[in-house]
Amino acid sequence: PEDRVSTALIVYHFSVLTFVFTILRIPYNSAIVAYEKMSFYAYISIAESVLKLGIVYLLVLSSVDKLYLYAILLTIVSAVILFLYFLYCFKHIKTCRYHYYWNTSYFRELLGFSGWSMLAGVANVSAQQGGNILLNIFSGLSANASYGVANQVSHAVYAFSQNFQVAFNPQITKLFAARSYTDLYQLVFRSSLASYYLMLIVAVPFILQIDFVLDLWLDKVPEYASGFCVLMTLYQLVDAFQAPINTLIYATGKVKIYNIWLSAMIFLNLPLSYLLLKIGVTVYVVFIIRVSLNVLTAIVRIWYMKSLM
Repeated sequence: PEDRVSTALIVYHFSVLTFVFTILRIPYNSAIVAYEKMSFYAYISIAESVLKLGIVYLLVLSSVDKLYLYAILLTIVSAVILFLYFLYCFKHIKTCRYHYYWNTSYFRELLGFSGWSMLAGVANVSAQQGGNILLNIFSGLSANASYGVANQVSHAVYAFSQNFQVAFNPQITKLFAARSYTDLYQLVFRSSLASYYLMLIVAVPFILQIDFVLDLWLDKVPEYASGFCVLMTLYQLVDAFQAPINTLIYATGKVKIYNIWLSAMIFLNLPLSYLLLKIGVTVYVVFIIRVSLNVLTAIVRIWYMKSLM
């Protein structure tokens, strides 16, 4: 709405700032996982969740524009968490000290690896945000609101499986580096199943009682919210068992061809969604395509891992 454009711009700028703080946190987060400092990882995750819950409580008490306040407080929380990461790593992990270093070949290798990884990241963001834009073009704000609800729900449901995955990622990389293939395969297969079943424990009752959950959570449930939430949960179920395979592929360092194939398939979300929406297919098709292409990427991941190992 026109009267909310100025607020939307402010929220956008604070969102960019939050994104920057999150990016700066990545090396510290990676160091903590690599050194398996899981107690700190657990405490900082709880602290972040509690702070975000505190934000929601402040919104209830506040009389100012809630969207505007929410964006500012999220940025502050992101900055505080970044500072805590920096402080812990500086004190407890010696490799997290800044000093002058120059190695051209190492930088080139690092940029190549991160560049190809970023391609997949760009593809994922394009599929997600591009789908949101298409829904806005063809169905308006109701579909956008439903999309936002579905994303929040999927992140919450996937968090159970994702936090478990953080624990086994360093072990997969270490076992590959040590060439302990028997233990490596066993860990990949078991963690793949464990991730999937952890997700399933949450997903099944959620899908069966979707309308009840949304009625509890939201005052007015957007038109497409329940269908979008179910499809996004199915998408995350497919993702859950792929995570250890993805970690293993990245442990090999051979990610160029993998990310080109992966990105090409993810990018297909946009043209396929546009064409089908253009001819009048239901808006649910955006998520149906995402789930279908995710199944296809799962097959490609397994095939690629087999070709590598």
